[in-house]
Amino acid sequence: TRMKKLWIILLSLAAGILMHQKARADILVFTQAPGDWGVVGNWYNNTAAASATALPGTGDNAIINNNKIAEVNSVVGTTAGQVTVANQVSAGPTGTLNVNGGGSLGYQGIMYIGANGAVGTVNLQGGNLTSVNTGARTVLYGQLVNPSVSIFNLSSGTFTAQGSAAGDTLFIKATTMNLSG
Repeated sequence: TRMKKLWIILLSLAAGILMHQKARADILVFTQAPGDWGVVGNWYNNTAAASATALPGTGDNAIINNNKIAEVNSVVGTTAGQVTVANQVSAGPTGTLNVNGGGSLGYQGIMYIGANGAVGTVNLQGGNLTSVNTGARTVLYGQLVNPSVSIFNLSSGTFTAQGSAAGDTLFIKATTMNLSG
């Protein structure tokens, strides 16, 4: 009957919508010291326990740990979700992100620099680092207990905080910032 056909159509539409949603965000771990952020082979997908098949994208958590150094030397075509530069909980005492001349990297959400006792360093030296947030604020979040292990160095280049939250667009917590150049 007509009602039965309507129910079948509605159930089919609902099933189609559910099948097209992304299952979950991935945790991608950088594997090189040093290496190019923009090379898929330099990432390991911790969520899938396999080599990465794509660069960190929206919703993903990109982690640089275990004395690894991620170099951004060109424009990265994807916008990472959360970025964590060194996290003791995820194994590894240090991590470094270098955004060099000609390099451009975007991220959404929070950039953790030196979490849980790890030493994290972000060096912006001639490139562009952009936090793209809609409906939220840009956050550089470091160690609460010891901010000297959470270091953001801006010697040249551009850091852009884009957000649409009322009030504060850029929120910096317990991070040592060195501005020069």
